[in-house]
Amino acid sequence: MHKKEKEEKVADLAQQLGEASLTVFTDFRGLSAQQMTRLRRQLRESGIRYQVAKNTMVRFALSSRGLTDFDALLDGPIAIAYSQGDETVTPRLLQEFIRSNRSPLRLKGGLLGNRVLMPQELTLLATIPPKEMLIAQLAGGLKAPITGLVTVLNGVVRGLAQVLNARMKQMEQGG
Repeated sequence: MHKKEKEEKVADLAQQLGEASLTVFTDFRGLSAQQMTRLRRQLRESGIRYQVAKNTMVRFALSSRGLTDFDALLDGPIAIAYSQGDETVTPRLLQEFIRSNRSPLRLKGGLLGNRVLMPQELTLLATIPPKEMLIAQLAGGLKAPITGLVTVLNGVVRGLAQVLNARMKQMEQGG
C-alpha cells in the first residue's frame, strides 16, 4: 500500500470512528470464515458495519481524533463494529452471537463518543433494554401516578353520588 492510500485509509477510519455512536473492538481469532460471514450478516441486518482493521492505522485514526488510553484495544488482531443510533444494540448482538455459537469472539473494549469502554462496561450496555422499551417504561412510570389520582378522585365522586342516590331513595320511601 502506498503512503497516500494509507493516509486515505486512516482518514476513512477516523471518519467512521467520528460518525459512530458506539464503536466496539473485538478479537476475532478462532472464528472460522463461515462464522465471520454469519456475524457480519447479522450485524449488517441491524445497520452495523463490521470490518477487520490494522492496528497501526487504527492507532493513527484514534490519535488524529485526540483519543488516548486506547492501547488495550489494539492488542492483537482486531475487527471493529461501528453503530449509529441505539448504543445497546451492538454489544447485545455480539454477546448473543458469542453465546449462541459458542464463539471464541471476544470483546476487547469500545468507544462511546470519546470515552474508552472496558469489556465489562460493554457487557453492562448489552443488558440495558432497548431505547424504545426504556421510553415505554418511563411513560408508564409517569402515567401511573396520574391514573392513581384519577381513580381516587373518581372514587370520591362515585361515593358522593351513591350517598345522594341512597338519600333520594330514603326520601321517596319515607315521603
